[in-house]
Amino acid sequence: MELSFTKMEATGNDYLFFDGLEKELPPLPWDEVARSLSHRHFGVGSDGIILMRPGHKPGLLRMEMYNADGSRGKICGNGLRSFALLAHQRGYTQEHLVVETDAGDVKVEVLAPEEAAVHLGQPRLDPASVPTLLPATRQTALGPAVLQAPLEVLGEILPVSSLSMGNPHVVLFLEDAPHLPSRLEDIPLSLLGPALAAETFFPEGANAEVVKVLSPEKIRLRVWERGSGETLSCGSGAAAAAAAAILLGHGRSPVAVEVPGGLLEVIWDDEVILRGPAREVFQGKVNWPL
Repeated sequence: MELSFTKMEATGNDYLFFDGLEKELPPLPWDEVARSLSHRHFGVGSDGIILMRPGHKPGLLRMEMYNADGSRGKICGNGLRSFALLAHQRGYTQEHLVVETDAGDVKVEVLAPEEAAVHLGQPRLDPASVPTLLPATRQTALGPAVLQAPLEVLGEILPVSSLSMGNPHVVLFLEDAPHLPSRLEDIPLSLLGPALAAETFFPEGANAEVVKVLSPEKIRLRVWERGSGETLSCGSGAAAAAAAAILLGHGRSPVAVEVPGGLLEVIWDDEVILRGPAREVFQGKVNWPL
């Protein structure tokens, strides 16, 4: 079976998009498609795949996301920007749209031909809402929160923060862990990332962000994503890291977030808004199964 796809990238977070809006998608094992096509050497190469489908509610579109390992993702900030730009480019939507995700309905705005903003709502801070088994350590205006909670990782006690932006995140600031390397480039993220996000404390897993504060208005991060490993960018991770920085007094809105794949902006006023670039890389066709 021949499948057509469009490869999109948003600050280096790349996904293969399959358009089920113009024509209904076939009933394939899409988790297997994701595992095969996402492979950087034996497939097309991506952080996962995203299906564009009609929404369950009239007038809405639906995003169905699979990580590179075939696991289902609830939400993806970078993927949503790519989704909105591609849908708008093909004439399916106006500049303002609402996209159904497994984490709920999300408002997205197309700002320019290669720029969009995602309205992520308020971060969920209560441990049960993340979910995490780490206890709440502080009371905030949004309720109890896991901020600088002690977590034993690889034989060290590290102060981590945890919150949900529709998917669970665990955030570690290097400023709070002076015994770790001070340079992000020197952090062994392939070991530290999965250890931070271990199912011992995160029953659904988590994305792990290691963050360096450059100024109150700018942070730099590396991210380890559940289901994909280290990626060049994570939109919801950037939002989670910026929100945690603001809650801890490390930063203030708006926060510029530098990731290996580029630069994002996070604004936290009445809600968290993620703003940044996205673009089409190429279109292709592949025969399934490979």
